[in-house]
Amino acid sequence: GSFLRMDYLNLGYKFGSTFCQKIHVKDLALNLSGQRLYTYSKYSGMNPETGISTNRLNVDQSFITAPEVYTLSISLSI
Repeated sequence: GSFLRMDYLNLGYKFGSTFCQKIHVKDLALNLSGQRLYTYSKYSGMNPETGISTNRLNVDQSFITAPEVYTLSISLSI
């Protein structure tokens, strides 16, 4: 079936030199990323990417979906 998925998103910010001088560091950057954030589908099963079932009915036998994953990283140079 048809579906729309936001599978990966990465947002980053590098702080300016003025702010870095105030906190006594050379460089500071933050990154936030997320995986499997959103799926839009009229599919009634758990996952519209489910492979073909091994039974003859082609029934989605998935019981859970893959979890959303968030990662925060900090890059700091002293």
